[in-house]
Parts: sequence; C-alpha cells; structure tokens
Amino acid sequence: MQTCDVVEISRRNGHIPSGLIEACYRASQSGLVVLALDGISPQAVNRILDPVVPTLPLDIPGVLYIDAADAARVQEAVFAAERIFVATIAFRGMVRALGVAPRLIAPVDLAGSRLLGLGMGQRTGHATEPPGERNGAHDPVPARVPAQSQPAPLYLGRYYAL
Repeated sequence: MQTCDVVEISRRNGHIPSGLIEACYRASQSGLVVLALDGISPQAVNRILDPVVPTLPLDIPGVLYIDAADAARVQEAVFAAERIFVATIAFRGMVRALGVAPRLIAPVDLAGSRLLGLGMGQRTGHATEPPGERNGAHDPVPARVPAQSQPAPLYLGRYYAL
C-alpha cells in the first residue's frame, strides 16, 4: 500500500468532521490518504464527499476507508504512512503499540491545514514549505508523548490524545 497520510475520523461533540473529510479528499491529489473511520460509516463519508468529488480530477489517488478497530488494516496503513493524525486516545494507543515513532503522530486538529498545505501545492508545483518542513522531512516538532513508550494515560477530560 502506498500511503501518504492516515487520518482518524471520529465524531466530535456528536458531529462528523465534514471539513476534515473534505480536506483529506482534496489533499489526496498528491497521494493516497487513508481514513480510519471510528464509529462513522463509509456511507456517511460518501455523502460528505459526493459534492466534492466532481470538482477534482478523476485521476487522483483519492481516499481509502478502513475501520479504525481493524488492527491488521491499521497496521498496514500506518507502516506505509508519512504522517498519522489521531483523534482519540484509543487510536493513538493502537498506533503506538504497533511501534510507530512518536514524531510521525500528530493530533487530528493539525490535519486539515497540514494536508491542504502539503497536498494541493505539491501537485501543482506551487507549494511553499510549511513552517518546520525541510526537504520533505517530517515535522521536527513531535506530538507530546510520554518519554517512554507507554500507553497514554486515560484522561477523559481531554478529547485528543496528544
């Protein structure tokens, strides 16, 4: 699997993040984006993308849906990913348990702007490097994670794992 990014799509305050889903599809012009769906059906994502798909070229890699609870599919996707954007503590824990380096994991709040900033400009050749990016290197500012490779503590007061 050739993957650029993996993005966990999870409800926030009971709502599906339609802006994030659209940003992922637009970013998929430069490479495959895997949407790890957590409690959201592919049909719900399709309804969000139906008006967006005709506005972009037909020859783009697009998005691939996987179930965020399917450990085998998640492993395949994250091992091929350049970046992984997590929305929940559970998904972050799964990704870390697979041995993914913390520097590759970021909060999903960063996904929309990062994906659009990297995806659209790279395809058209008009991109400027986002702050912190050099020669395609990963963002040198890692997600906040424990110093040792331990699962994140369960803290229900905060929605994001990082």
